[in-house]
Amino acid sequence: EISQFADVVGIDISDRIIIRATRELREPKRASVEVGDAHNLRFADGTFDVCFANSTLHHLDLSTALPEIHRVLRPGGCLIAGEPNRSNPLVRLMYSSPKRRTKHGLTPDEQAFTRQAIAHQLSKWFSDIEVKYFDFWHPALGAIGISSLRYRIALSFERIPVLKRVSGSLWIVAIRNC
Repeated sequence: EISQFADVVGIDISDRIIIRATRELREPKRASVEVGDAHNLRFADGTFDVCFANSTLHHLDLSTALPEIHRVLRPGGCLIAGEPNRSNPLVRLMYSSPKRRTKHGLTPDEQAFTRQAIAHQLSKWFSDIEVKYFDFWHPALGAIGISSLRYRIALSFERIPVLKRVSGSLWIVAIRNC
């Protein structure tokens, strides 16, 4: 979708995912996908204006990946990410024991973040960090349509400050330090 407006390069560590993504490219002249590792990016310094990570950071060693992301962003470039919210009771339960982690397909080193913890990690490399709660309806509860009553109720919960803190995800925006 984004390739309609900008040149896009996508990476994933899984060649199986890259094969599938290659078949689904809508604008192959403006978008490409390739096998890559966020811990060791092949791109030159300052290559990108934006790095978008969709439920990716919680799989990474942030002490290695964040400097790499910082390096490939141009000065003033932006990291945008959506990540699981450790403050959500369902997320916390999923990560609470090896048995539950296995049941939910979580790897042993995978983590979820609290708002404060991810902001602290990002502050070593980025400025103007904003971490917001979103997505009250956690995917473990099942899919909901955007026009459904459950979706409208979930959105209304996101407007209540106390409930907002236990939303299923965190929306992260961070600007590269110069």
